[in-house]
Amino acid sequence: MTLATDGDPIIIVPSADFVCCSYKGCGALRPLAEVNENRPCLGCGRV
Repeated sequence: MTLATDGDPIIIVPSADFVCCSYKGCGALRPLAEVNENRPCLGCGRV
């Protein structure tokens, strides 16, 4: 589901399927399966 607040899109996803990258300042949504496989983040490149 996608909502818009003040022109910025907000995408709502099930909390069990995605996690936010915890590296400082990144915050990219990452599929949980990729995190479990130790794939690098597409936002910052960290594992």
